[in-house]
Amino acid sequence: MYLIILFSIISYLLGSFSTAFWLGKWFRNIDIRQVGNKNAGATNAYGHLGAKIGISVFILDIMKAFIAVQLIYFVPDIAIDTEFYFQIKILFGICAMVGHIYPIYSGFKGGKGVASMFGIFLGLTPFVGLIVLAFFIILVLLTRIVSISSLCSAIAYPIVIYISDYSKSITLTIFSVLICLLIIITHRANIKSLAKGEFRKLF
Repeated sequence: MYLIILFSIISYLLGSFSTAFWLGKWFRNIDIRQVGNKNAGATNAYGHLGAKIGISVFILDIMKAFIAVQLIYFVPDIAIDTEFYFQIKILFGICAMVGHIYPIYSGFKGGKGVASMFGIFLGLTPFVGLIVLAFFIILVLLTRIVSISSLCSAIAYPIVIYISDYSKSITLTIFSVLICLLIIITHRANIKSLAKGEFRKLF
């Protein structure tokens, strides 16, 4: 149990490395939380720090959550593909996601957790995660509106889980619905803006 607690803390600290904030500071001398929508995420970084930094932020934010989920393999005596196995993976991933949203290194002001969400999906259910990530990228290219793409991807995840073999797991089924609701909650302001027709397109 102490290892699970330790790796949960490590996952949070890993997620707390706000890549948009630090890359903005290091390469542009800009506090990303003071420009644009004041969100320390990939979309705001893309718009105000440039495409290279924005894409780098997106990839790194995915990777830190993905790595956090993989810490399960350092915990001994957990049978693979059991409910407990998935629960611990989810725990580590959520800790990283919480760290991303409330980073201890940068005043607890982080991003909305979309990239971290994809990192959890890829670490937890790799094939489904790839499908949802590909769906997100396609939507971004078609609509150029990240908030719509994020919300649609979050909604798609429980649907794909339901029609896949992963639906046999109660843990994964419940998690897929809860993570969808979490993304909707963190995008409340975006939903209001979209309803008013106020949104900014990429590219």
